[in-house]
Amino acid sequence: MIAIERLWTNLKIHEGETFETITGKLFRYKIIKNAYLQPFPGGKPTNRLLPKTQFENVLRWLEHYHVALSRPSQLQEYQGSSYVFALLKDKRIIG
Repeated sequence: MIAIERLWTNLKIHEGETFETITGKLFRYKIIKNAYLQPFPGGKPTNRLLPKTQFENVLRWLEHYHVALSRPSQLQEYQGSSYVFALLKDKRIIG
């Protein structure tokens, strides 16, 4: 599994690019203060700020339980699970 710092670096590199959720919803995102990711579905900002620590917790959970990420509902306890899932499944982000 990718380390959080590498993941976050990749997220910063691809900031502003278009990504797609599993349901086909296109979105972009912005990194705020190197601590939060704010999704922009349809070009409009959401009121959600997804903390870097949340991505770290997801990575730890996946590694600890040896979980293969296959659907957004696996991340339902996290904010913006459809965005997190899309980013963690994208080759630009996970390498």
